[in-house]
Amino acid sequence: MITGEFNQARSLIVKTSSMGDVIHAMPALSDLLVHRPDLAVDWAVEESFADLVRLHPGVTNVLPVAVRRWRQQVWSKDTHQDVRRVKQLLSSRTYQKIVDCQGLLKSAWVTRQARGVRYGYNWSSARESLASLAYDHRFPVSRELHAIERCRRLFAQVFEYIYPAYQLPRFGLKAPETSDIAEHLPTEGSYAVLLTNASRETKRWPDESWQQVARFLEMQGLSTVYIAGTAVERERTTTMMRSTPGGVLLPSSGLADLAYVLANAHVVIGLDTGLTHLAAALGRPVIGIFCDYDPNLVGLCGDGECRSLGSVRGGPNVNEVLHVLSEWLK
Repeated sequence: MITGEFNQARSLIVKTSSMGDVIHAMPALSDLLVHRPDLAVDWAVEESFADLVRLHPGVTNVLPVAVRRWRQQVWSKDTHQDVRRVKQLLSSRTYQKIVDCQGLLKSAWVTRQARGVRYGYNWSSARESLASLAYDHRFPVSRELHAIERCRRLFAQVFEYIYPAYQLPRFGLKAPETSDIAEHLPTEGSYAVLLTNASRETKRWPDESWQQVARFLEMQGLSTVYIAGTAVERERTTTMMRSTPGGVLLPSSGLADLAYVLANAHVVIGLDTGLTHLAAALGRPVIGIFCDYDPNLVGLCGDGECRSLGSVRGGPNVNEVLHVLSEWLK
């Protein structure tokens, strides 16, 4: 159900996935609401990331879509019914501006289902050039910029305000103040979160390096907390933890609970994954380990200490990580 007054100025953001990409769009929303505090903003996002978008108090309505699931069940009757329902939801009101800040064919499709004037990247700026054909107005934004800056510059052009380049990105996320998952966290002292799992093998860092980091943290008096989603991830993490038996593997949890865990961590060390970017967005000190992607394009950014180590050619040496931790934990 869509809430809010129909006569209120309202726009729609389309940024469906992945988790890190959704997080990278949030500073643009924070910029926008500074310049247009009267604006109501809805957000179309993959169903699995709906709770993430709800962490931003500036979002009025979250419109979940399920493009990932639909692709896996193209001929299913349930899929067809679900697509019709989402189309009706997206077209249930007219938006003054619909902004696709993802620039992919899948996000362009979502954008076309909504009623209103559509805005996005131009042919040379969109991640998939054909997506630009779905928009009524198209804008140039360099693809060499960090993902956060791309979104901020696009919004400034769409909503006609001066891009606040002198201001650091403000994510504006509010983690829950309480959570049932707290009963699984260490009961004494501070803890560090180690995000050792990733969506693809090329992002992974050697288990031996993680084990060295865990032992170092425990020597500093910090308990170690691990997060794993799938059965494969849980088995792999459990095996890795055997050399550091003081660690805690949390039960599978939703994004709101995980935001609580990250927001209360003393420090977070993680691979180039959505949860690592979420920890940075929540203002925690975070070390990001990049093994197959350029951190200049998607490096960590947040209100706390952030360090992005590694490169497209491989991850950092474990001593680089321990050196940063030594500086932070003095």
